[in-house]
Amino acid sequence: MYGASGVVQKQPEVNLGGFQPMSFPGQMSNVPSGLEYLAVVDQLIIKQEVSMFEVLAGFEAKNKYRVLNSMNQQAYWAFEESDFCHRICCGPERGFIMHITDNSQQ
Repeated sequence: MYGASGVVQKQPEVNLGGFQPMSFPGQMSNVPSGLEYLAVVDQLIIKQEVSMFEVLAGFEAKNKYRVLNSMNQQAYWAFEESDFCHRICCGPERGFIMHITDNSQQ
């Protein structure tokens, strides 16, 4: 949902879908809020969520991604903000905004 300023006011619900959330490492000095997970991981694996609508209808859907650590635990959730017309007309060449949140949707 978007407010009058065009800013996302309600993020999509995060369904962990069988993935365990990465435990919050806690506040760290000299690490900006929200980036604590990055300070304790050795690698990040990005997995795209498959949209059944996109598969069945053949239309580009807003992409969603899980950002996992090496133990397959979810650290972040990423989702695309884009216009329907751009997805249909421009396909993979479209412009978009990528929102990235941690497991508490911050």
